[in-house]
Amino acid sequence: MMGQKMLIKKGKSAPSEPWKILEVSIGQAPDIIAARISRGLQRIHEKQIEALIPFRNNSSGEPEWIIEHVYVRGANGSFPKLARIPGIARMRHEVVDQEWIEALLAQENQQTKISVGQFVRVLTGPCAMMCGNVTRNFDGTVSVSIQMRTKAVTCYTYPQNVQAVDAPMPFRNFFYSPALFS
Repeated sequence: MMGQKMLIKKGKSAPSEPWKILEVSIGQAPDIIAARISRGLQRIHEKQIEALIPFRNNSSGEPEWIIEHVYVRGANGSFPKLARIPGIARMRHEVVDQEWIEALLAQENQQTKISVGQFVRVLTGPCAMMCGNVTRNFDGTVSVSIQMRTKAVTCYTYPQNVQAVDAPMPFRNFFYSPALFS
């Protein structure tokens, strides 16, 4: 099972924009926080915002925090709204060291290899939280085939907007299944 650090984007923030810190409440699962942050970003009207949720999967495949923080960039007026997401304890007032973020992003870029046939969850956009199989991976975009009970949908998105999901075949559904991800 590969490790992960979730970078969720809505537009692209300026590189000079500082990263701010949200502290996560004790006992919160990182993949659940990632899903909540993803939904929170969709509700925010700012067009350029990024959130980094640093976690990896342990040897048994369970998600675990690298550090219980969520790093956010570009949410200038909406940062307090993100701090009210369930599972977030509070905002921190200091700015994150850019070298630390670059180290996390470098690890993510090495580990975020999405391949054809892989089962993934879409994190943002109209198909957010739906799961499917990657059918194409080309020129910085992926297409995900989502098989619903009544129809099939193809979602075109960026590799950083999908999360690899290690699920047994009976649980490979198009929808977000709490039993599968908790």
